[in-house]
Amino acid sequence: MKKQEKEALVKFLSGLGFIVLLIGLFTDLYEFTHGLIGAIAIGIIAGVIARYLGVKKK
Repeated sequence: MKKQEKEALVKFLSGLGFIVLLIGLFTDLYEFTHGLIGAIAIGIIAGVIARYLGVKKK
């Protein structure tokens, strides 16, 4: 996997966590606390994948 593909995967997962948080905050699809927990969980998963793939913060 290329470096840009690894970075794109990590950024995608981080963005997905942010979207989960926003959906919980602004809609009635699920409660805010569920969105917060989901965003934190996705953030942790993104961090683990970034570390595993060797993606560094800029």
